[in-house]
Amino acid sequence: IQTIIVSGTVTSLESSDVPGTPIVYPNPASDKVFLNLNSTNGVSINIYSPDGRNPITIDHLSSNELDISFLKTGFYLLVITKGSDIITKKLVIQK
Repeated sequence: IQTIIVSGTVTSLESSDVPGTPIVYPNPASDKVFLNLNSTNGVSINIYSPDGRNPITIDHLSSNELDISFLKTGFYLLVITKGSDIITKKLVIQK
């Protein structure tokens, strides 16, 4: 568990500002994205479209590569879950 101490006023915090937070690349993407995870053990992935639809759920991620070729051009939310940790990333698809 990592402790972050903040003094002053926080107006925003990007998850990429927190050490150890997964990075999704390339972004924008067209057919594949990669996650820089230390381990895929116990990791699940959900991708949501802006209207809240869940076109993909992966309960047990087996590699750091995701096939997203079936997604249409647009903005999506990639929700990465490992244990009690939940990280949400923006994902842009460009065809």
